[in-house]
Amino acid sequence: MRIGKKASKTGRSRAMANDRRALLALAVFGCAEPALADIALAPVVTQHAAAHDKDGVWRDRDFLPVGEPLDRPNIYTAKVETADGIFFLSQITAGCRRYLCPFQLRFIGKTGKSRLLVSDYGDWGGIVTLSTDYRQVTFGTFRTEQTITIPEWRDRGKTADADDGFTLGSQK
Repeated sequence: MRIGKKASKTGRSRAMANDRRALLALAVFGCAEPALADIALAPVVTQHAAAHDKDGVWRDRDFLPVGEPLDRPNIYTAKVETADGIFFLSQITAGCRRYLCPFQLRFIGKTGKSRLLVSDYGDWGGIVTLSTDYRQVTFGTFRTEQTITIPEWRDRGKTADADDGFTLGSQK
């Protein structure tokens, strides 16, 4: 259709008929609601050659120079805000093994209480995926994927009842 030209009544009728058929198919096959997409956290470099973590996730001793020539590690972070709170991912390039680097995924509730969900090794700068019910975390581990289940998450009503004292931006 060209700009400025009105749609014909026939075209609108066909579109409405297609919409009705799609709704009928959803009702017949029991697919009334589309599945929600998982939450992807894609980390980006936020601190180059860091000597200290301004977010407070990593300790200063994690920033010892490594390699030849000596170099300080980078920090990758990603943050996703949800209705329940903030999911904060931090990865450091110190202590890596075969392109697998340590990362932490934390949940910071609306009250400010924090909870460490996962502390593991994942692909350097790789995407970490959180299921929509916050019960599973999937991440790459050198040509494979690993999924970790967080069983008590739903039982605690998506809160950070077990506050570990972490505060985003705190000094360690």
